[in-house]
Amino acid sequence: MSLPLTAQLEVTDFCNHRCIHCYNLDSEIKNRPMRQVDDETVLKCVQKLVDNKIFSVIVTGGEPLINKELTKKVIRLLKGNKTRVSLNSNLTLADDDFIHFLKEQKVGVLTSCPSGETDSFSRLTGTDNYSLFETNIKKLVSVGVRFTVNMVVTKENLHEIRQTAENMKALGCKSFAATPMGLNVEYPRLDLLLSVEEVRQVISELLWIEKELDMKVDILEALPKCVFPESVLMEKHAFLNRKCQAGRTVIAVSCNGDVRPCAHNPYSYGNILKEDLRGIWQKMSDWRSALYVPQECMDCTWLNHCNGGCRTSAKVFNGGWNKKDMWCTGRLAFQAPNCSSESIELRSDTKLQFATDIIARKEDEGAYVIYNVTDDVFFMVNQAYYDFIMGLKERSLFTVGELCETLQLSPDNTNIIDTIKFLIKKKVLKIMKY
Repeated sequence: MSLPLTAQLEVTDFCNHRCIHCYNLDSEIKNRPMRQVDDETVLKCVQKLVDNKIFSVIVTGGEPLINKELTKKVIRLLKGNKTRVSLNSNLTLADDDFIHFLKEQKVGVLTSCPSGETDSFSRLTGTDNYSLFETNIKKLVSVGVRFTVNMVVTKENLHEIRQTAENMKALGCKSFAATPMGLNVEYPRLDLLLSVEEVRQVISELLWIEKELDMKVDILEALPKCVFPESVLMEKHAFLNRKCQAGRTVIAVSCNGDVRPCAHNPYSYGNILKEDLRGIWQKMSDWRSALYVPQECMDCTWLNHCNGGCRTSAKVFNGGWNKKDMWCTGRLAFQAPNCSSESIELRSDTKLQFATDIIARKEDEGAYVIYNVTDDVFFMVNQAYYDFIMGLKERSLFTVGELCETLQLSPDNTNIIDTIKFLIKKKVLKIMKY
C-alpha cells in the first residue's frame, strides 16, 4: 500500500497516571522530556491524516482527556471526514458532558484497568482513582457507549485476572482483554515481564472468562502464535487474529507530528508536518519486508498469521529488530485451520444490501483499498473489481437473481456466487432477513 490504513494519534504525552507497566513513559516523569505543543499543532496533524485518507485513527496519549476540548475537536474533525475513530483512555478524567459526547459521536473506548481491586489499582497506577474509574464505567454502560477494558498483565497482577474480570462484569462490562506487558525500549521493566508459562496462564484465564462469564475476550498485542497451545490455535478466538502490523498497515503519530512504526517504537521516520506522509511511509518500507522476520520464524507455517510477534520487544529483549520474540517457543509445522470454510447459503431470491460505510482509496499501479469503516475490514482489488463493487453500491439493495440477470449470468455461475460470498465475508454485502 502507498499509505497506512490506521494511525495511532497521541494528542498529548501527559498522563494523570504513573502506571508501572506503561510502554510510553517511565513512572518517573523526570527521566523523559515531555513534548508541549499547542492545540493547533495537533489539529494540523489530524488534517494531514485526513488529507492522506487514513481510514482509521485511534486517539490516544498520554491521557487524551487531560485536554478534553482538544480531544473533542480531533474526534469531530475525523468523524466529519468519515474516518473510523476510537479512543484510548483511563476514563478517570471523564465527565458527564464528555461521556455524552462519545455517545453522540458513536466513538468506542478502550480503557485500561490493571486491577479490579482498589489497593492494587492504586499501587499499579500511582493514583487513588479506582472509584472514579468504576463510576465512569457505569456511566458508559448507562448511555450505551461501546467499550473494552484492558488489563495489562505483569508479575504484579497476574494472580488478579479472574477477579478483575468478575468485577468488570459486575459493572456491566461485556468485553475484557488481558494483555501481557510489552517492553519499553528506553526503560524496560524486565522484573515485571511474564515468562512463557505465565503468558500461557493469561491465555488459560481468558478462556475461563469467555466460558464462565460469557464475556468477549481478547489480547491486544501480537503474541507469537507458538506460545499458544495447539488446541487453542485450532479454535476461533479474537486474539488469534492479531499479528504485528507495525509499519505494515499502522503508524503512530506523536503530538508534534513525528511518525513511528507503532506506539511501542520510539524511533521517528519523519514528521508529518514537515514531510509528505507517502515519503515517510516509503522510508518505513523495511517494516513491510522480511528484513525484521526472525530466522527462527522463516519456515513456520503460521508466519503469515503472526509476523514473528512484537519486533520492539524482541529488540529490547534479544538485541535486534530481527531477533526472536521473548515468548517465541519455536516454529510450528502444522497448518492453520481454513477460516474461509464457513458456509453461506445463497438462493436466487436471497436479498443483499450494500454496507453504508464502504470507502475506498486509490493505490499505486491501479489498485484500490476497499475499507468498511463500521467493521474495520479492508482488502485490496484491481480496477475491474473496484468498478464492480462501486456498481453494487449504486444498486444498494438487490437479490442474487437480479444481479445475475443484470450481468447476464446464471445464478449457478460459480464465479459470481464465490464473489458474492467473498463480499459478504468482507462485510461489503450483508444478507437481509426475510
